[in-house]
Amino acid sequence: MRLTILLLCAAGLMCGVQGAEPQLRGKTLNHQGQFAGQTLSYRSVVEHFSLTPTRHGPLTLVSTSYIAEQAGRQRPVLFVFNGGPLAPSMYLHLLALGPKRLVLGDDPQAAPLINNPHSPLDVADLVFYDPAGTGFSRFDADANPTGYFATQSDAEALLAFMRAWVQRHRRQGSPLYLLGESYGSIRAVEAALALSHQDPKLPLKGLFLLGQALNVSSLAGQNPLQAVSDLPTQSALGWYHGKVSHQGRTFEQFMAQSREFAAGPLLKALYLGNRLAEQDRLALANRLSALTGLNTALYLKTGLKVDMATFRENLLADKGLRLGQADGRVTAPLQQDPSTDPSMPLSGPVEKAYLAFAQGFLGLRKLPPYLTDSPVKNPAQWHWGLAPFTRQGYERDLDELMARMPTLKLALGVGYFDTLTPVGASEYLLQQASGPAAQGRLYYYQSGHMSYTSSSELARFSQDLRRFISGD
Repeated sequence: MRLTILLLCAAGLMCGVQGAEPQLRGKTLNHQGQFAGQTLSYRSVVEHFSLTPTRHGPLTLVSTSYIAEQAGRQRPVLFVFNGGPLAPSMYLHLLALGPKRLVLGDDPQAAPLINNPHSPLDVADLVFYDPAGTGFSRFDADANPTGYFATQSDAEALLAFMRAWVQRHRRQGSPLYLLGESYGSIRAVEAALALSHQDPKLPLKGLFLLGQALNVSSLAGQNPLQAVSDLPTQSALGWYHGKVSHQGRTFEQFMAQSREFAAGPLLKALYLGNRLAEQDRLALANRLSALTGLNTALYLKTGLKVDMATFRENLLADKGLRLGQADGRVTAPLQQDPSTDPSMPLSGPVEKAYLAFAQGFLGLRKLPPYLTDSPVKNPAQWHWGLAPFTRQGYERDLDELMARMPTLKLALGVGYFDTLTPVGASEYLLQQASGPAAQGRLYYYQSGHMSYTSSSELARFSQDLRRFISGD
């Protein structure tokens, strides 16, 4: 089902062709910019890494780094990557954290590229990582690409790249941070866990997981906790689209009411199932309708469990509209192909802008194709590394990681209007975590899956990220 790919990725819609193509030459250029009010001289470094992380063969990984001039060995380094599996880093690079930012408006094709004061270059050097088969990174001729279509080997590739980057740039003493979005949150945890076993002296200090997907599979299907964890997002969208009453309460107060109902009366009712009295079932359906704007009859028909796909198709059905998946604030005609997400029209404009940026700001010439689509065409191609009947998600790996590295900092960033990795899933992840993982910090954004596509939420996200890295 293609939704799994969309769930874990802000990936694009176009795919280049690997094969005979121009060889990209690395490039280093000097720049100056202002970040968080601080003037900084830095250099951009585009470079190749020829690595053989696993028995599946060699890779040529191409990364772009931004390194402050005279960066001391104690200056933090932030490794940044998007999801997938697999996707290039151009979204976080060009829409959020790089020194230049593409401003998406009503016409994405005319989006300007401007200086980005929100880039956290004032507190850390940045390294944008593209897995093999995305961006300018490639599987070598002797590699078995499908061997890297797996959670563990994908994580090993990132870890091999991190080691090589740190060694090449002589940054063995620098505090290291990982920022992974969507599926990238799984990659970050799995790479960090592998590091804790193989090389615990490498100074990994923190993980910032944006739109985390660690427990999404655990909450899917017939698990009644899915309805409980989905309700806050559905309530937020009912509020946004004016389907629930705003009178006498703020958004935050309304969300607190939704969470309280989900964790109390709804959870108890779902546990009781067919033992729930009919009058109680009707009262609960009416209450759910008041919290989301959906029809009471739909809740009665579905046993009080309305999944996200059904919610997106029904909330604005009276207007002939359905909601976007990555951002439920965006709508499309109800009859439009549901596999096309109206809230993710980003690949074309971002790819076009990125190629111009690479040739101009980064000084690259004779560019090979920049691969924006995942080489994984079907979720069944991806080996998730999960043992049947023992676990479904990656929550336990997070707990194990934090037990092994108890001083590791953990932060989660969530968008209220994201129907792919809902806010309730992140709240539940921390509520169920053991040990240090339970102390992770949760940051909320008035956004969808990509919390950085609006200027106001990008400012909040970058401020949260700065504080996370600097310890303020």
